[in-house]
Order: sequence, then C-alpha cells, then structure tokens
Amino acid sequence: MHSAYLAQQILNLILNEASKNKAWQIKRVEIILNKKDHLTPQDLKFNLENLAQGTKASKAKIKISKTGNKTYIKSIEMEKK
Repeated sequence: MHSAYLAQQILNLILNEASKNKAWQIKRVEIILNKKDHLTPQDLKFNLENLAQGTKASKAKIKISKTGNKTYIKSIEMEKK
C-alpha cells in the first residue's frame, strides 16, 4: 500500500511539473529513494509504470536508486510542445 501511495504522489509531482513546462511527454525520470525505506526500487517502479498508463508519463524511462537520506525526484526529462 505504501508503494502505491508514494508512486501516486510522485506521479502527481511529475505531471504537475510537465504541465508547468508545457511538456507533451515525459521521456525520463530519475528518482532517489531513501535507503532506510523498506520499499524496493522495483516495487516503486512497478507502481509508477501502472499508474502512468494513459498519462504524459506512460512512455517514460524510470530510473530509481536507493541511495539517499530522503526520497525525491532527481530529474525529469520532458519533450515540450
């Protein structure tokens, strides 16, 4: 459950950023996951990919590293209109 909730929150941030930048597609996203979190990068990626279906992020390459002291979006690569 934690994974799906976190994935939805991250996806919302990504889509909001895309809208602000008038992007029509998200190409790549890099996320740093808190190394103390029990969530695995694979679980988070699975949930992100499922939730992103039908959105601007549906074809995004997602890279998740479990190396940080907090969870955050490191970068978002977008294709603008």
